[in-house]
Amino acid sequence: MLSSRYTLLVGILLATGMSLNGFMAWQDRDLVRKGYPDFTVLYSAGKLVRAGLAAGLYDVRVEFQTQRQFAPEVSTRHGALPYIHPPFEALLFVPLTFLPYFPAYLLWDAVSLALLCVALRLLRRYVPLLRNASLALWVLCAVAFFPIFVCLLQGQDMVLFFFLLAAAYVYLRKGADFLAGCWLGMGCFRPHLVLSLAIILLFSRRRKAVAGIACSALALAAASIALVGWGGFLEYPGAVWREEQVMGRGAIVPNDMPNLRGLFAMFFRDGHSAALALIAATSVLLLVLGIWLFRRAEQARNLELGFSVAVLVTILVSYHAFMYDLALLFLPALLLVDNAKASRARWQSVVSVATLFFTPLLMFLFLRLSRLNLLTPILFLWLWGMAREILHGQGEHGLESYPGAASSVPQT
Repeated sequence: MLSSRYTLLVGILLATGMSLNGFMAWQDRDLVRKGYPDFTVLYSAGKLVRAGLAAGLYDVRVEFQTQRQFAPEVSTRHGALPYIHPPFEALLFVPLTFLPYFPAYLLWDAVSLALLCVALRLLRRYVPLLRNASLALWVLCAVAFFPIFVCLLQGQDMVLFFFLLAAAYVYLRKGADFLAGCWLGMGCFRPHLVLSLAIILLFSRRRKAVAGIACSALALAAASIALVGWGGFLEYPGAVWREEQVMGRGAIVPNDMPNLRGLFAMFFRDGHSAALALIAATSVLLLVLGIWLFRRAEQARNLELGFSVAVLVTILVSYHAFMYDLALLFLPALLLVDNAKASRARWQSVVSVATLFFTPLLMFLFLRLSRLNLLTPILFLWLWGMAREILHGQGEHGLESYPGAASSVPQT
């Protein structure tokens, strides 16, 4: 069981988060019905595919016409919310288009909650903390985490990515690296996140996992080509670049990114050559650090810390990071609190996670200031705490605690 001080802290954070999140959902209920959330993008992509207009996935005029059909009351929208995901993801939302927009939104959130339940259930065997309370309570804890709540409110797809990440972690713990990679590779609708994790796994000698990622990526690329043809498939990078050039028509705000790009936006104009050079150089250094720490953690038979470092580094080096991307940090947070039961967590990690779970602060930074880049130092503080634990701590219940551990540790 958790110590009384941790139980009290978790209880306060849970109650605060659920109260404020519930209030925000109630306040925004009419905006959700009218079609303000990001789910508009995914729903319109599904409608285009269903109508046989997949070639228009990256045509903002076609997208805007489609979005106006089911969300005509969005007064602030004078152009399309652009679809900038790979073509294959639109196929997931075709079945939802048989429902009107708002019921489809509710169904997608229900699916996301179901995936969250399945992810936590998968993790129960490898995260003893999850066995100390009912699954329903842990789902509430997840929804109280503001980034996950924002993901649900916006109808985003990051809970799906969280499920795939949890499945990948479970299969890595089982020593089934190829299957772990296959699960992770299915997250290529967020290719920048998968790429960073693949690099860390590759240079940590988890080559079977990388092979699994490659197999999934190739299958999804084939699905995309079958859907939109070679021309449409090759148009995708250009569509992303065009949106970057116009800063997503106001949706891409570097100061609102909790990553390296957001950090350097405090000191340089976004896109400035000095900023780009610093982002590139620091990203390489962080990836190298992530690889080194991952390998050190595996040598100490502590995959939970190594995997947590990989996730944190992935978010920091991602060129785009928004509030809902931080939903992925719920897994490292669970692993941290699980370690805290054995009094192994460094204060840097505990302070960082407590800060990220303090909903009033996140709401203030996100809704009032639009300055999520102020969270970047908190993520670095957490990374420092995990690095200290890997370098100085002893893995008491790491890889040796499950079948197949010996075979999953790379030989040096």
